[in-house]
Amino acid sequence: MRKILTILILLSVLFETRTYPMSVKAINIDLPTMSAMSTAYGVEVAQEAKGVAALKDVLDHYTTAGLSTTGIFSSKWLEMRALADPGLFGKDELLYYSRIKSLVVDQITPRILSVSAQMIKDP
Repeated sequence: MRKILTILILLSVLFETRTYPMSVKAINIDLPTMSAMSTAYGVEVAQEAKGVAALKDVLDHYTTAGLSTTGIFSSKWLEMRALADPGLFGKDELLYYSRIKSLVVDQITPRILSVSAQMIKDP
């Protein structure tokens, strides 16, 4: 087991030492390349900052729009609940208004119509 482990370690060291010089040779380090890369990096940072600022502006707008929409919805919902709430005297109030409705619909309105018809025939 130790022999296999030692062979694996030696192989890994051998491969590491063979690939390392090739990667060092592939790097192009000179002044024009470094200045171009640093300029490109600065431009990318500025572009990313501009995008982040625009995204923050959009998110702020949507946050305020969401808050105002929530406020409108909650006020309309509370208004609907207030109109649907029978109040403290729920059953008594309901009986009172249903009696008024029945009086108007069943008794007062037909009499007004019949009296109006009679006044048209014989003023």
